[in-house]
Amino acid sequence: MILDIVARVKENQNKKSAEKSRLGKLYKLENDSPSKPVFLGGTPLYGYTSKDKLWTIKKDESKWIKYIFESYDKGSSTKEIKDKLDREGIKPRRTKDGFWSLGTLQDMLRNNSYTGEHLVWEYERVTAYEYEKNKEDTDNYKKIGKIFKKKVRPFTYAIPKIINKGLYNRVQKEMDKKIVFHRNRSEHFSLLQGLLTCECGIALGSRVDERVKSDGKKINTRKYMCPSISYDWKKSGERTCVNVKSLQMDLLNDYVLNYVKDRVSKSHLLKEKFKKDIMEEHSKKMSDLKDNEKFLENKVQSIVNQIDNMENQIIELEFDVRSGNMDSKRGEGIIKKFQHELDIKKEEKNEIEKEIDDLGKDRNWLNWVEKFGDNIKLNTTDEVKQKEFLKGILDKVIVKSEYDNKDKQQGHSFDFLFKMKIIDDKFEWIDKTVTPRTYKVKQGRDSDKSDGIVKFAIPRNFLNKKSKKK
Repeated sequence: MILDIVARVKENQNKKSAEKSRLGKLYKLENDSPSKPVFLGGTPLYGYTSKDKLWTIKKDESKWIKYIFESYDKGSSTKEIKDKLDREGIKPRRTKDGFWSLGTLQDMLRNNSYTGEHLVWEYERVTAYEYEKNKEDTDNYKKIGKIFKKKVRPFTYAIPKIINKGLYNRVQKEMDKKIVFHRNRSEHFSLLQGLLTCECGIALGSRVDERVKSDGKKINTRKYMCPSISYDWKKSGERTCVNVKSLQMDLLNDYVLNYVKDRVSKSHLLKEKFKKDIMEEHSKKMSDLKDNEKFLENKVQSIVNQIDNMENQIIELEFDVRSGNMDSKRGEGIIKKFQHELDIKKEEKNEIEKEIDDLGKDRNWLNWVEKFGDNIKLNTTDEVKQKEFLKGILDKVIVKSEYDNKDKQQGHSFDFLFKMKIIDDKFEWIDKTVTPRTYKVKQGRDSDKSDGIVKFAIPRNFLNKKSKKK
């Protein structure tokens, strides 16, 4: 009985200590974060350190944060980035062998805090019973040792930024396109990876299997397919996606590349004279884009600070209402007003971030025209250049299934979504009598459809039969 009393007293002391720590962190957020980037404890993110209990950029690490984001934005894989960091002897914070893991890099690339906008959650303790009822909700409930917690509300506040928002958003979009296809973990190059999306909404995966079986049969499988077959089998054994046929990789690669080259070659937007005009203004336009991007980045940072201040005002008002220092009806009215202004600021922030994304598209477009505009054939001679060419002009290709009246899939059709409105654009003279003659290019569409049903599925053992004939 004495031991039970001691245990209960100790448990109560632990609860009080945890609550004191929570309230202390809230106090710091309420009183300090509007004016300085308070560090609330724990291990700082890679690229930062805690100095005088404030978030501070660690220069020798922050340069590698920039390298990681910029490399990924330029097309490097997390594997290539990991290899570079390991070769340079750059060590992550927590490691036994001194090497980077792909998971760590992917988590860093997803971390919005590097843009100067740090998010923390307020947690409250819950009973073991409540946790057991909700433990499937891993986003909101967690267990730390014998302590059970759930999320209450988020706090956002400004810390020193290492990368700009435009770069971060581009990286997120690129990561969203990539799905790891677990049935085939081997590294291989696929021209259209990241560009193909199934009609069911999932990015197509690719598989390459080239080997000789023990009985001497050659296996040469190169294909794109919807990964939902794997996901559905694991969940229920039933397939929800109707796009059941895979596509032979090399045939589809050639088809898409030639299709896009044909559409680009017919675009007046990319005709020689128009390209020349673009390139003459290239340097000035790039400079203007960078200036605009910097202005918008500063504007976003200012809004983040305003959001931080408003959230802290709401916390303080809620505290006054709970403690009886303010009439609840009056307090709730003021809180509602602040919440409305907070929503407006968040929407304003989203709009500015969209503008930053649009500037990034313009800059990428100018770079693409400069690289591939003069001679498409010459500049797309190898697979790496071909991929860069396609990613510069294509947003994505939607792969659709095509069935006959007997419910048998016959093949596929494709919707091509371009980054610029180059389909059926028009060239119009304004005045041929003046020197230089004036003209305009009227934008077309940014989408196009394939002609009819395309069949890229090959029969089973096709390659084996072909090799026997030889």
